[in-house]
Amino acid sequence: MNYTVAKIRKLAKKNELEVEHIIEAAFTRDESIASELQSLRSHYNWPDSKFVDGSHVVPLGKWVRFACIFISQGYRGLIDNYNGVEDFSLSFLESYKTTDSIEAIYEIAKNMSDSATREVKHDIAAAINLQLSFNNGLDIDDNTLNGLKLILHSYLVPDIDDTAKAIIYYALRGVGDLESIDYIKEQSPLEEPWETTASVSIKAIKKRMKLKNRNYKSLQYAAVLKAKTITQRTVVEQ
Repeated sequence: MNYTVAKIRKLAKKNELEVEHIIEAAFTRDESIASELQSLRSHYNWPDSKFVDGSHVVPLGKWVRFACIFISQGYRGLIDNYNGVEDFSLSFLESYKTTDSIEAIYEIAKNMSDSATREVKHDIAAAINLQLSFNNGLDIDDNTLNGLKLILHSYLVPDIDDTAKAIIYYALRGVGDLESIDYIKEQSPLEEPWETTASVSIKAIKKRMKLKNRNYKSLQYAAVLKAKTITQRTVVEQ
């Protein structure tokens, strides 16, 4: 969907503006959309809280605030405004399939390494999973992938519950290696409904590593072939 001020205004007027629309519209980095969202927030009195008069509601006001932060400040704004309590920043980052989003998730994870609660670990693992456990075609720096892997390993503490452990296993599909497989195998078996999570994750890690090794060998072969061609051309020219 192409987002314009008119489109945003129309969705809001019909009471059809969803969180997904706000997140996607923010990706345009269009200041006029930010102004419109702020105007609509004020006009419709969209709440910042998830609870109004004892009822659970969608805090569209808070979503708009973070959308405007991203539009004006970019990824740095989402990093700096992550407070370890609310997951708004991570929700934006896991929705944007870019290398900058992954680097931002990594920075947030590092910043929270000494104070991450169970909920924070869950949110970070879930964001890593959504970004990297599926083929997104992004070329991610090996240092970032290794750093995310080590952070996920650090989350596997003895008193972790099965749900949180399963999310970490799933996230390791996109960044894990042989060391991760050992970590998973050392853990106690998961109960229903997570009993197959370990085997599924290990299989995915092995498949990704095999593909990575195959691509690496292909690049090596291409480099050797190119060097050989250059050498032959030099000899002929001489």
